[in-house]
Amino acid sequence: MNFPKTCVALVAFVLLGALSTNAPALLEEMPTIQRTGTADRVVIDDPPASMSADEVISFEAQIYDPINNLVSGEISWSSSNGSITDDGLFYPWSAGLVEIIAEHDGLRGYHNITVEAGVPTSIEITRLNVGVLESTTMTADLLDARGNRMPGASSMVWDINGEYIGHGQPTWAAESVGDYDARVRYNQLETRATITVAAGAPHEFVFDDPLMVRAGTIQKITPHLVDINGYEMPLSTVGSLAWFAENGSFNAQGEYLATNTGNWLITVSAGNITGSTTLHVIPGDAVASELMVVDAPEMFMAGESYELVFERRDANGYIGFVSPSIHAVSASSGGLSVDDDARVFWNPSATGPAVITGVDGTVSSSLQLDVEHGRAIDIGFQISPREPAAGDQVVLELMAEDVKGNRWVVDGTIAMTMGDEAELTPDTSFVLLQAQRAISWRFDGSWFDNTTGAMFATDAAFDVRPGRLAFINLDGEGSQVPADGE
Repeated sequence: MNFPKTCVALVAFVLLGALSTNAPALLEEMPTIQRTGTADRVVIDDPPASMSADEVISFEAQIYDPINNLVSGEISWSSSNGSITDDGLFYPWSAGLVEIIAEHDGLRGYHNITVEAGVPTSIEITRLNVGVLESTTMTADLLDARGNRMPGASSMVWDINGEYIGHGQPTWAAESVGDYDARVRYNQLETRATITVAAGAPHEFVFDDPLMVRAGTIQKITPHLVDINGYEMPLSTVGSLAWFAENGSFNAQGEYLATNTGNWLITVSAGNITGSTTLHVIPGDAVASELMVVDAPEMFMAGESYELVFERRDANGYIGFVSPSIHAVSASSGGLSVDDDARVFWNPSATGPAVITGVDGTVSSSLQLDVEHGRAIDIGFQISPREPAAGDQVVLELMAEDVKGNRWVVDGTIAMTMGDEAELTPDTSFVLLQAQRAISWRFDGSWFDNTTGAMFATDAAFDVRPGRLAFINLDGEGSQVPADGE
């Protein structure tokens, strides 16, 4: 078979090219570029997938032509984080994904490497502000030499103000606001920080009590913003305030214009945070005033409390009730007290007439009242005389007693359990004992209080003593005896 000369020459050329490519590999020598091709791509050679921030890694890259032949040339290096030298030596900085770029004449090769945090060299407490009485998880990060963070280990040991609170991420609740000294240790590492404990999340608005405004005046009303445990925080925490008044009006600055005397509900809100109180609008300085008992009860009982007020009228004609100062009131009987809302109360004790006097500014007024006994708390027998003797008429009565020690006769039941019934004469509210002999007596008593629905019981025992000497009997009266006694 005859082949054209052109075909033979082509085959020989291909074989020669193949032998020239494979021969160096067979001889296990460094590849030799037999001819210069055109650079097509840059490939980073065998890069690692991850590294520690404490490590340094050397990168290498190859330049290839379109048919995978190595091409010589200079490569420049860059990285998205950290630093890399001209010969590919990479120094990491921050942990995370870092892009390494090898470039030659506009051609680039890329590799993403994960930089992990290195060996911990320090600790940083990350929770420095907590709410009072709130259960808080304490956290700290471990940092390597380049400041890369990693979660705190479960073996970290915590103490606050020198008191151990737990390992890892313990929970802690501060009992009061203020600064606390926190310390955390991990192996040979240790750090301290100041934990600031403040009020928790805004919960509601509260007001100073009592809240009083004079009629016809404008007064700034300032609420207090507190958390769920009652700890106060700045009003600026919740921004602008919106006001509502049952009577009178508020302006944008939170100033209240009082137009009518009385007790009026006011409300303040900021978002879903609200608060309400009763505002007491009172007249100005008194030109006329009268001391009164609130609700004007028909009777006054010992042991009870009665609120006192002045019905005041000022120069502008405003009329209203005003609680007096306890120092402006005096009572001839009983005592005076004041509650948390600065209201003054009269507390009668002894039965009988009582006079209460009060001074409202320059105006004086008084009350004349009659006090009755209070509610019964116990009963007992009253025996007259207290130490009876034979021949006495003894009266037994059932007596009730109130909390102030006032006593009065009650119509109860009296039953004899020891003695001589023949000497007894029962009456409507007492028992009459005609004591004839020196004997022992015992009585049981009971009474049902219709006003309170309470049943009371008591008993008493006593001895009747011999009576007064009436005559003397001599034994042997009329007998004769010798003068010499024999």
